[in-house]
Amino acid sequence: MTARASDRFIPWYIVLFFAAQAALYAWFLHIAHDSYPGVVTEKAYDKGLKYNDIIASSEQQAQLGWTSSITTSYTATGAAQVKFSLKDAAGKPVTNARVAVWFVRPVKSGMDVQLDMKPSGDGVFTAETGLPARGLWELRVRAESGGKSYQASRKVSF
Repeated sequence: MTARASDRFIPWYIVLFFAAQAALYAWFLHIAHDSYPGVVTEKAYDKGLKYNDIIASSEQQAQLGWTSSITTSYTATGAAQVKFSLKDAAGKPVTNARVAVWFVRPVKSGMDVQLDMKPSGDGVFTAETGLPARGLWELRVRAESGGKSYQASRKVSF
């Protein structure tokens, strides 16, 4: 059996295959390095040390017996609208609270929006804003009334 003339290139095909693979992996590394900063939570260690404080404040909130609801809508003008309703343990609306809402974008930092919510009667607070991007957002609401604090969160899509 005699060798064909094209058989002499077989070792070069193998080298070319691995060179192409290396170039592809280099391109993937370039994309990964330039598109993801690697930081999910700023000062994660310090926040982790305060975890017991978070558990204690969660237990205090549960003892309050307050309940809330968050409703969202997207207006015709393209603004995100949030309504937050807060009731005390007796089921009465909490009307004298200072309420703030944070729109947190879980997939990209630098897009978060914070607003003070305005009371609209009967323990309902509203806020409206334009968001820099459509998609998944986490709403975090914090209410303070009479030295008591209440927090709620919800993931929504605008």
